[in-house]
Amino acid sequence: MPHPYKGQRPVVIEAERLSMVSKWPAEYNAGVRVNEKLKSAVRLFKGEVLGSEGVAVHEGVLYLLDRYGWVHKAAEGEDGKFKLEKNVTYVGPGRPLGFHVTSSGIILCDSVKGIVLAQFPLSHTTQPVILHNTDHLNRPINYFNDLDVHGDTVYFSSSCEGAVALDSGKGYYDTMMGFLMNAMKGDASGRVFSFNMKTKEMKEIVNGVWYANGVAVDPTGRYLYYCETSAFRVMKVDLETGVRTPIITHLPGYPDGLTFNPTHTALYVSLVALPSPLSLVLPYPTLRVLLSHFASIFTYFSKPHGCVVKITPTGEVLDTYMDPTGEVVSSVSSVTEHNNRLYIGNLMGDYVSYYQL
Repeated sequence: MPHPYKGQRPVVIEAERLSMVSKWPAEYNAGVRVNEKLKSAVRLFKGEVLGSEGVAVHEGVLYLLDRYGWVHKAAEGEDGKFKLEKNVTYVGPGRPLGFHVTSSGIILCDSVKGIVLAQFPLSHTTQPVILHNTDHLNRPINYFNDLDVHGDTVYFSSSCEGAVALDSGKGYYDTMMGFLMNAMKGDASGRVFSFNMKTKEMKEIVNGVWYANGVAVDPTGRYLYYCETSAFRVMKVDLETGVRTPIITHLPGYPDGLTFNPTHTALYVSLVALPSPLSLVLPYPTLRVLLSHFASIFTYFSKPHGCVVKITPTGEVLDTYMDPTGEVVSSVSSVTEHNNRLYIGNLMGDYVSYYQL
């Protein structure tokens, strides 16, 4: 298999996991209804912010992290227009993914470096600090993805054992190719951890996840939710007992980001892409090895599409926000609700958006 799985063999994907995979073309259940709500969304910073997985809002300011490692800020003027301040701070090298803004600065998952803090005030001279980059046994973690913060504790996902490779032609670490390589290998090596920033205590919460992604913790700190992307589902973990429960399965797209609304009564599940023909080759390890050398072909089958599913903490679908043709919003990777707006990150695009609720 090619980098980053060179020298490794594919694994057999057992029948139980295969049964979790959503069908291609996408099928919508009774709760998820096709609509065009996101066609009324407003694009921001078209052509200026490339691949910001999310949008954070802190004290009225938008924060964005692009695929090259730059932090950008924007504030809304009285005329309703946003003024973008580009390249405020560099947090690379690496690929910034999930992040949160706190009173002390930006805490982010860098796919390569680990849990990183960029302290306020931000400037070109800001030196990001690596808070942690190994697991509970002090072994390196190769793929940091998303995080949530509760008090002094950072909960974060490691998508899989494989690393995210640098695409020297494009100049950034390509997480989409990392996902495809993991799909070709077929292992369920994702994990979710907690790290206490004060005591430095590190715990492994779950392992054996088929590509761990978005993470959200409830305000009590009792329950943790995470997206299992390749299994098309969202899981709930009781942090006191360790019991894991799927709350929604067979989603009509690959779940990426996972965030609570401000009242913590609902979760937003960002579906970054529709199911693809990739599902057809999963049962065949030898075929997956051959296709791993041409894995980018699967991106051509991925039609532009934007979708966010709003669910209760028990998995009941409350609402769906969709752009079925992806003309305005596509490849949704994370959502932040603030002041009756959904701010929408875009993993693959050159803009972010907001939708007025």
